[in-house]
Amino acid sequence: MFRTVLVPLDGSEPSLAALKIACSICGEGHGRLVLISAVDVSGAAIATSNPYSAANPAALIADWEAEAKRALAEGERRAGECNVPVTSRIVEDTAVAAILDSAAAFRADLIVMGTHGRSGLARAILGSTAEGVLRAARVPVLVTRG
Repeated sequence: MFRTVLVPLDGSEPSLAALKIACSICGEGHGRLVLISAVDVSGAAIATSNPYSAANPAALIADWEAEAKRALAEGERRAGECNVPVTSRIVEDTAVAAILDSAAAFRADLIVMGTHGRSGLARAILGSTAEGVLRAARVPVLVTRG
């Protein structure tokens, strides 16, 4: 039923739990996985805009890209164990925009993503990527708590 399943990865347990579910879905229907990891480069400018900050924007971005590469490498390894074809990309954008744009670009039939399940103040401050995707996605979205 689903031929192309998009899975956003950030290296967290919830995202890896979502990958496991996506592998099962693709394995049953002979689909393929598209793994993405978002790097929000605008966050580096915000993090270093404080005149007292010692942070280096280029170093922050390099760290985030290395983290994204690690998350995707682990995702590719796990998808390989399931014998599911996989494509992976690092996308420079906010998480929500990266997921939605990638779903359109790869013509995903389904988005499978994990959520940290934050609530209250943490959710108000950090926002909810899952909620943003659910509100704007043009394809079905399966959200799992890891």
